[in-house]
Amino acid sequence: MPPVVDIPSGLESRPQPERDRRNHVAINRLDPANDAVRDALARHYQNEGVPDEAWHIGPEHPALERAALEVLETLSGLHVVEIGFQAGGFAVPIIFALHRDPRFRYVGVDNLAYTNSVRPATIEGFLRPRVTSGCYEFIQSDSTRFLKTLAPASVDLVLLDHFKPLYERDLLVLCRRGIVKPGGVILLHDVHSGAANAWRKCHHLVRTFGLAVDLTADVPAGLAILRIPRSAVTRRLTVMRSMAITAGRAAMDDAILHARHTVGRGLRRVGLRS
Repeated sequence: MPPVVDIPSGLESRPQPERDRRNHVAINRLDPANDAVRDALARHYQNEGVPDEAWHIGPEHPALERAALEVLETLSGLHVVEIGFQAGGFAVPIIFALHRDPRFRYVGVDNLAYTNSVRPATIEGFLRPRVTSGCYEFIQSDSTRFLKTLAPASVDLVLLDHFKPLYERDLLVLCRRGIVKPGGVILLHDVHSGAANAWRKCHHLVRTFGLAVDLTADVPAGLAILRIPRSAVTRRLTVMRSMAITAGRAAMDDAILHARHTVGRGLRRVGLRS
């Protein structure tokens, strides 16, 4: 049983209208080729010489993609940003499902600090002959630095599924800068497991920016679905307080992240990761 996540008053999970219908649509759009796509991606990694231990597609797939497609059914745009693409377990099925839609654009970001993160060129090499060109991009970058380059109201859906202590900092950047369009969605994965503590640290941001919350256990390890209000007035002092809370935790997070970068570079030098 996943650990119980303490939800602040007013943030209880709410039922989604027409959930069953939308989930049926999302599953039908994704499942027919999903296993074949995943098997082909695994063969591609093997052919490219990527060791088995250097890539991993977790048990949250394909439920995570289903949940994202269900959410996208409710939005007018299809500009998707994933923070922490790792081995492409989310990116590749989403791109396969939506690449023919002219509204669709995917951008994946990863700093390649985890040992199961695959280099962008390797994932792109799989996609290039199979899907519409120009609708996807994979970037090696620090997540916070990348998010600060995005224009306000330029993204429809963001998935945060990277280094858990950075959830709070990156959620603050997304909300304070208004990067996600009004009515758009931010997904936080792992909130019933490895990111349970990180999710608790995000509660003050949910309150500050008036985000609507839906928690689902349909995705292994849990998924928080945060919807941006279409109109909201944030108090300057409340925002400043949230900024101070987040900044107070940043120094320790930075030290941990620096250590992960160092380990990742060391593993590359000795050939233990791609």
